[in-house]
Amino acid sequence: AKFVGTIDNIADIDLKSDGTMTVPVSGKMTMKGKTHDLTTKSILTIIDGKIKTNTTFKMTLADYDVKFKKGKPSKNIAKEVTIKSVMDF
Repeated sequence: AKFVGTIDNIADIDLKSDGTMTVPVSGKMTMKGKTHDLTTKSILTIIDGKIKTNTTFKMTLADYDVKFKKGKPSKNIAKEVTIKSVMDF
């Protein structure tokens, strides 16, 4: 899976000042050749000039043609998954 996106209001954020804020993020998520728009929120933390983002969002696997064979194992796999991302810059 690949997500390419941006913080929507990055020009309005003072990246030189310490703090924590919730920021809107938007971009495109691609998995198995299927691409969909994705909009979510991320927690942006700045400490001593170091930037960290923490994001959690849900994805429906069927939207990306992720399929499982019928039977017992397929019943144990969620149709919707939670994706968590932590990045240090």
